[in-house]
Amino acid sequence: MRLLQICPKPPRPIVDGGCIAMDAMTFGLRSQGHYVKVLAMATEKHPHIEGVNFGDYQCVKISTALNPITALLNLLSNKSYNVNRFNHDSVANTITETLDTEEFDAVILESIYACSYVDLIRKHSTAQIILRAHNIEHKIWHDLTRKYINPIKSWYFKRLARQLESFEISVALLVDGVVAITEDDSRWFEKIGASRVHIHPFSMEFLEPKPQKTFDHVFHLGSMDWLPNIEGVKWMLGEVWPLVRAELSEARIVIAGRNMPPQFRSDQKMGVEVLGEVQSATDFLDRPGIVTVPV
Repeated sequence: MRLLQICPKPPRPIVDGGCIAMDAMTFGLRSQGHYVKVLAMATEKHPHIEGVNFGDYQCVKISTALNPITALLNLLSNKSYNVNRFNHDSVANTITETLDTEEFDAVILESIYACSYVDLIRKHSTAQIILRAHNIEHKIWHDLTRKYINPIKSWYFKRLARQLESFEISVALLVDGVVAITEDDSRWFEKIGASRVHIHPFSMEFLEPKPQKTFDHVFHLGSMDWLPNIEGVKWMLGEVWPLVRAELSEARIVIAGRNMPPQFRSDQKMGVEVLGEVQSATDFLDRPGIVTVPV
């Protein structure tokens, strides 16, 4: 099959879970003999790095930086600002040119943040459109609203969550199929009436593990400019880690991820080590410890 994979960020370098999922999809399909063309959006948060993405790969640079005026207009028009930040003419033009010059059997949209272009794809191609759902995004934002005491901030995030939910439902009903990563996500898509919902967890290839002498630490890896990760690490360090240290005084926790907020600092007394960005997520995850994931 000939496949076009549209990504809201470059799959490589592999710096977070989203990159791992997208890269695993590309690698898995290519290893089965399918042709996969990757079209990625490079942003301030996830810039294009030369020489790390292989095969038929094209990158379009866009800006997803916060724009207060655009955010207000989206709020008033009831459009999802979270999604519209990835809606750019340069990407639309590249998709149009690609579909007008090449034939594809399917277009894979990696997360709802790549789904602003569904109508455009329909106009220029007869390919099946598949949503690869990394999460149920609006649920994450709904969960975040419960953490805010400030009524204005709580109202705003509830509004964003509702807009995301509306967009997520509409897209799920427009595409030809949904590939979810988890059973819970799959059930939600089936409940709202999406057709052809499949579950396909991503996998990772690891080299034969090296013999390890100690397994005395916990570690976390994630983009630390993403609110769910920030809240998850905050909860872990504030609520859980003191209990762990009370039971195991020599326990260590290592926190890694790009754009680390200054509120997270190493604390030798509590066995906390903050690394910040790491060069390879795969190498970091292949370490002798217990990985934590905010869910």
